Amino acid sequence: MLPQRPPVVILAPRIEQDVIEQDLAIAVETPAARHSTQLGRILLKNRMVLPSQLGAALAAQMLYSKKLGEVLIERQLISEEQLGDALREQLLRRRGHWVI
Repeated sequence: MLPQRPPVVILAPRIEQDVIEQDLAIAVETPAARHSTQLGRILLKNRMVLPSQLGAALAAQMLYSKKLGEVLIERQLISEEQLGDALREQLLRRRGHWVI
Protein backbone atom coordinates (compact mmCIF):
# COMPACT_ATOMS: atom_id res chain seq x y z
CA MET A 1 0.00 0.00 0.00
CA LEU A 2 1.32 3.44 -0.97
CA PRO A 3 1.61 6.10 1.70
CA GLN A 4 -0.84 8.94 1.34
CA ARG A 5 0.56 12.29 0.33
CA PRO A 6 -0.53 15.39 2.15
CA PRO A 7 -2.86 17.63 0.15
CA VAL A 8 -1.22 20.31 -1.97
CA VAL A 9 -1.95 23.82 -0.81
CA ILE A 10 -1.31 26.71 -3.15
CA LEU A 11 -0.77 30.01 -1.45
CA ALA A 12 -1.77 32.93 -3.64
CA PRO A 13 -2.16 36.56 -2.71
CA ARG A 14 -5.72 37.55 -1.98
CA ILE A 15 -7.13 39.79 -4.66
CA GLU A 16 -9.41 42.45 -3.32
CA GLN A 17 -12.87 42.66 -4.89
CA ASP A 18 -12.49 46.38 -5.66
CA VAL A 19 -9.30 45.66 -7.64
CA ILE A 20 -11.15 43.08 -9.72
CA GLU A 21 -14.02 45.50 -10.32
CA GLN A 22 -11.58 48.24 -11.28
CA ASP A 23 -9.85 46.00 -13.83
CA LEU A 24 -13.21 44.96 -15.19
CA ALA A 25 -14.32 48.59 -15.56
CA ILE A 26 -11.12 49.43 -17.43
CA ALA A 27 -11.61 46.48 -19.78
CA VAL A 28 -15.19 47.53 -20.47
CA GLU A 29 -14.44 51.21 -21.01
CA THR A 30 -11.60 50.65 -23.47
CA PRO A 31 -13.28 49.73 -26.75
CA ALA A 32 -11.45 49.48 -30.05
CA ALA A 33 -12.32 53.13 -30.74
CA ARG A 34 -10.11 54.28 -27.86
CA HIS A 35 -7.34 52.15 -29.31
CA SER A 36 -7.05 54.56 -32.24
CA THR A 37 -6.79 57.61 -29.96
CA GLN A 38 -3.61 56.57 -28.19
CA LEU A 39 -0.89 59.12 -28.85
CA GLY A 40 1.75 56.51 -29.65
CA ARG A 41 -0.47 54.89 -32.29
CA ILE A 42 -1.15 58.27 -33.88
CA LEU A 43 2.57 59.04 -33.99
CA LEU A 44 3.27 55.65 -35.59
CA LYS A 45 0.44 56.02 -38.10
CA ASN A 46 1.75 59.41 -39.17
CA ARG A 47 5.29 58.03 -39.31
CA MET A 48 6.62 60.55 -36.82
CA VAL A 49 8.43 57.83 -34.81
CA LEU A 50 9.62 54.30 -35.39
CA PRO A 51 8.21 51.41 -33.36
CA SER A 52 11.55 50.94 -31.61
CA GLN A 53 11.68 54.64 -30.70
CA LEU A 54 8.14 54.52 -29.35
CA GLY A 55 8.92 51.42 -27.28
CA ALA A 56 11.96 53.06 -25.71
CA ALA A 57 9.99 56.26 -25.04
CA LEU A 58 7.13 54.31 -23.42
CA ALA A 59 9.61 52.54 -21.15
CA ALA A 60 11.16 55.89 -20.18
CA GLN A 61 7.69 57.34 -19.64
CA MET A 62 6.89 54.67 -17.08
CA LEU A 63 10.32 54.84 -15.46
CA TYR A 64 10.38 58.61 -15.01
CA SER A 65 6.60 59.21 -14.63
CA LYS A 66 6.52 61.70 -17.49
CA LYS A 67 4.10 62.26 -20.32
CA LEU A 68 4.93 60.50 -23.57
CA GLY A 69 5.17 63.80 -25.46
CA GLU A 70 7.67 65.16 -22.94
CA VAL A 71 9.90 62.12 -23.32
CA LEU A 72 9.78 62.25 -27.12
CA ILE A 73 10.66 65.96 -27.20
CA GLU A 74 13.46 65.57 -24.64
CA ARG A 75 14.95 62.80 -26.76
CA GLN A 76 14.54 65.01 -29.84
CA LEU A 77 12.49 62.36 -31.61
CA ILE A 78 9.70 64.81 -32.46
CA SER A 79 9.31 68.57 -32.44
CA GLU A 80 6.82 70.53 -30.35
CA GLU A 81 4.92 71.23 -33.58
CA GLN A 82 4.67 67.51 -34.37
CA LEU A 83 3.45 66.82 -30.83
CA GLY A 84 0.84 69.55 -31.18
CA ASP A 85 -0.38 68.06 -34.47
CA ALA A 86 -0.63 64.59 -32.94
CA LEU A 87 -2.45 65.89 -29.85
CA ARG A 88 -4.92 67.78 -32.05
CA GLU A 89 -5.59 64.58 -33.98
CA GLN A 90 -6.01 62.69 -30.72
CA LEU A 91 -8.57 65.23 -29.48
CA LEU A 92 -10.51 65.14 -32.75
CA ARG A 93 -10.59 61.34 -32.72
CA ARG A 94 -11.78 61.25 -29.10
CA ARG A 95 -14.58 63.62 -30.03
CA GLY A 96 -15.63 61.22 -32.77
CA HIS A 97 -14.31 63.09 -35.81
CA TRP A 98 -12.83 61.26 -38.76
CA VAL A 99 -9.18 62.14 -39.29
CA ILE A 100 -7.56 61.10 -42.52
